[in-house]
Amino acid sequence: MHYPNIFKEGKIGNLTLKNRIVMPPMGTNLAGPEGEVTDQLIAYYEERAKGGTGLLIVEFTCIDYEYGKGFIRQLRLDDDRFIPGIHRVANAVHNYGAKVFVQIHHAGRQSNSSLINGKQIVAPSTVACAAVGEEPRELTTPEVKELVNKFVQTAIRCQQAGIDGVEVHAAHGYLINQFLSPEANVRSDEYGGSFENRMRFIEEIIVGIKENCGKDYPVTVRVNVDDFTEEGIDLQLGKNICLYLEKLGVDGLHISCGTYDSMDKIIESPLFEQGWRVYLAEEIKKGIDIPVITFDSHILTAPMTALLKKGMELVEAGNSPESVIDQLESLKTTNETYVLIGSLEQLHRSGRMSGLQFFLGSMLNVKPIISIEAGALNTKEKVRSDKKAKEKILEYFKSSYEEHKFKEVYILYGLHLEHANEWKMELERQYPELKVICCPLGAVIGVHAGENTLGISWHNGLK
Repeated sequence: MHYPNIFKEGKIGNLTLKNRIVMPPMGTNLAGPEGEVTDQLIAYYEERAKGGTGLLIVEFTCIDYEYGKGFIRQLRLDDDRFIPGIHRVANAVHNYGAKVFVQIHHAGRQSNSSLINGKQIVAPSTVACAAVGEEPRELTTPEVKELVNKFVQTAIRCQQAGIDGVEVHAAHGYLINQFLSPEANVRSDEYGGSFENRMRFIEEIIVGIKENCGKDYPVTVRVNVDDFTEEGIDLQLGKNICLYLEKLGVDGLHISCGTYDSMDKIIESPLFEQGWRVYLAEEIKKGIDIPVITFDSHILTAPMTALLKKGMELVEAGNSPESVIDQLESLKTTNETYVLIGSLEQLHRSGRMSGLQFFLGSMLNVKPIISIEAGALNTKEKVRSDKKAKEKILEYFKSSYEEHKFKEVYILYGLHLEHANEWKMELERQYPELKVICCPLGAVIGVHAGENTLGISWHNGLK
């Protein structure tokens, strides 16, 4: 056995895990329209518990649906009426001997007004996230204290629902990450300025959970130890944050990195070296004694890696997408590899296929797939208002349809269902013989796209 320690029992606080395999939280878009638990969501976690995972961490769960929502159909637990649904998730996971945590979350400046009914987004300061492009309103001191209480109350509901522990989401540029960051937090009150003041928000959350749920109730923190942004958290600051959290009494650290402004460090290209993030956890573990969780997002076989590298070389040499497809097809030696080519403009501008496109190809298991991330054509404007980009995509679609005669079209959307519906109506108008389906991206690959990303994938149907 190459990894004997993985299947040994592990402990987080006083909680014993049957092994050390942890499923990290990933937005699925399987919650109901009001953020409630659905049968599909329960089945999703049940299948993963059945597979033998020791600890499942349920996707980011909103503590304040009015201002903190970060995703369409995001799971929520900001009210007691959602406890029974979470209890059903806990029971489904426990049936297979696994343990389950819930990740509690507020998006802060990485929400957007379309997600929160047109309201202005909120944050520690009025510093905008460039990827979102909306100026946030600075939270008042009383509002910050109320948000501390909302995090604590959500943790109490988790415990009441039979959840084994909570993970506090302080990573990926969301609200707590914003309080910790010297770039995002320029407050002048007790929650900003010095390192200790920037730590105060999460400190009060951790202390509040331990006081109300008991010191033995496990609390982990998903924490960025490098934002990969200018003036944000770097590795040295990340180490200091982790040492501080250990002293506060957290039971484990789930090490991560990246924000919406460095999204390629969260959802990376498959050309990144496998396990590239692990060094971050290794650095943190050198100075602390509590458990550390690390993660990575893709495992590529040798044939997959070789094909992808060859594809990049062909693109960089100026070959057209059609030519790249033809040349890669002649090199294919395994059914597990699927050629996935994006729009001509995107490929020649970036010189690479995106990680998102790769995941669509490998998860949907279809061939051929032509995927266009419309947002990549113009990230400053919404796709629906960009007439030129729309015309270019429709032209590309037409030529592909004439060649492959697709029977089904899957419009994969991230945050904006209304954009997907506009594309659906347009394609149905032009191609009435096609079956057009709007599908939430998270339900397909377990990740969510950025605000300006709209993927359109068409093919001959799922196998």
